[in-house]
Amino acid sequence: MLPFAELNDFGKETNLNEAKFMAAKKLKPGDFNDDTLFEFMNSGTRDYIASRVLLLNGFAGQGSVLAVTSIEKTLKTILIKMGESFRADGKGHNLNNLIDSIKAIEGNYFTMEEEDFIKNLNNSYRIRYFISEEEDLVLFLPSSRILLKLDMLYCGLIKKEPLLSISEGSKLFDMYEKGHMPRSQLLEKNAYFNPLLSDTLESEVQWCDKYEHIKNGKTFSQKFKPFKGGLISNMWQAPPEYLK
Repeated sequence: MLPFAELNDFGKETNLNEAKFMAAKKLKPGDFNDDTLFEFMNSGTRDYIASRVLLLNGFAGQGSVLAVTSIEKTLKTILIKMGESFRADGKGHNLNNLIDSIKAIEGNYFTMEEEDFIKNLNNSYRIRYFISEEEDLVLFLPSSRILLKLDMLYCGLIKKEPLLSISEGSKLFDMYEKGHMPRSQLLEKNAYFNPLLSDTLESEVQWCDKYEHIKNGKTFSQKFKPFKGGLISNMWQAPPEYLK
């Protein structure tokens, strides 16, 4: 490795002066035209659909990571449409900061339930490089419950302004609704389109992932198993029965 260099997110050497420039970089509305903003939002939609496929098949951890990236791109698109910029460096991934930026413009944009879901799901991004986490981490991720909350959030956001104007006309999200893309990838067990599914998704047997990394205690563990959703009182905390 070159002196005064570090590895960037792609494993390539980056001069520290360049890294400092990247750390200060922001993307603003003027950096996007209609086409580039559409493509950015389109990548978020594909992350959302991929997250759904993983969650439907019991991959709670991996599905949650993609859920975070889909929400990140969605919130950043909202900010651009609101006339605001966002950070384009590694610290720009934090969903909590994006929520705060949007609320500074429109304080009631999110419901309390939506905000609580986003802030808890935000921790899932840390399992990408789980063993190298610097801070202690304990995560419990029930697949069906996350799918339920994700669908209600994502579909709700894309069905209202400022995102609705990007999606309409079989250009993006509604391609799945209209069957131009596989409809099942969007509609299977989607409580936004079928509210009667909510209770089922809350209570059904579902794959749950638990990640724990306690540095001082040198604990590093992962646990994956199906569990009755009806026994989960706190969505983000593993019940004692799950740990048996």
